[in-house]
Amino acid sequence: AMAIVPRLTVPPVPDADGPPLGIGVWKDTALVDLPPGKWKSVLTGDAVPVAGGKMRVGDALKQLPVAVLVSG
Repeated sequence: AMAIVPRLTVPPVPDADGPPLGIGVWKDTALVDLPPGKWKSVLTGDAVPVAGGKMRVGDALKQLPVAVLVSG
């Protein structure tokens, strides 16, 4: 299992009206060197893709500003 929690509590985009969600905010930020396999959000049920050992943070945080993921 893995938890993703941004350490900054203010939006990284100064004019944002909500929490920092999705690729538009996180751009190319990624987690690297992940083991092969499929990841699923415990909180939303969404599959989170991993390509070449990388997971884009924006994919994991597209609905909620935090994620709890399980592999398998």
